[in-house]
Amino acid sequence: MEKKLSGKDVKTIVVSSVLLVLGALFCFSLAMGLKAISYIIGTALILAGVLCLINAYSNKKDLLNTEGVIGSAIIAFGVLFAGNELTWIIFNYIPFLLMALGVIVIVDAFLKKFKQKDSAKFAVELAIGIVSLTLGICLKFVPGFNKMCSVMLGVILIVYAVYSLLVVFVKYQPKKSNEEKDKEQEK
Repeated sequence: MEKKLSGKDVKTIVVSSVLLVLGALFCFSLAMGLKAISYIIGTALILAGVLCLINAYSNKKDLLNTEGVIGSAIIAFGVLFAGNELTWIIFNYIPFLLMALGVIVIVDAFLKKFKQKDSAKFAVELAIGIVSLTLGICLKFVPGFNKMCSVMLGVILIVYAVYSLLVVFVKYQPKKSNEEKDKEQEK
């Protein structure tokens, strides 16, 4: 008896496939250039938004629901990415966002430390804040660091996508019966 893929597993496969492609794009971003990546990401976002709209309509026979609004927003971001306007804005502000996030997380860690006295959570939150602050500073002030980060991000996305796909496909591998296991042990 074959198992059928659940809706959640189908979504995992689709998201993992998209992440795999995005990871490859980030890895090859040095050779392709930012403009080509903008067009590809924009097109992918537009397609994802259209799929959200189709899913919203097929589930509720209405586009004015949460999923329909999200799909419309994704399409808008895709158009902005493909037009190359949003790409420059995002890439210029990411270092500042990381620095601000890092400072906020560090301050929050110290505030929680004095309230809750939980050193494990404090250490993890402090480490995340320091890493975020350091990444933001390096992205803004170290020449060439952003290119290295894009390749690293690409590798991380590829590893995560492959892992997610393996988890889904291993779940659907046929299990051996006890009789088959006994026959293998006898050999």
